[in-house]
Amino acid sequence: MIEDFSRDYRLRGMTGESVRRYASSLRIFAKFLEERSLNINDVNANMLRGFSNI
Repeated sequence: MIEDFSRDYRLRGMTGESVRRYASSLRIFAKFLEERSLNINDVNANMLRGFSNI
């Protein structure tokens, strides 16, 4: 999924550095979800707040 996101953003003309930073943030978020045995369908505003506070 992250690779698809990165490819799409490259096709839209984003710089390589921007794509790298977005992909890095997504990997960190994916790890956050995995550590809590959650998937993207479980995400809600409270989880996003929890993620932004780490």
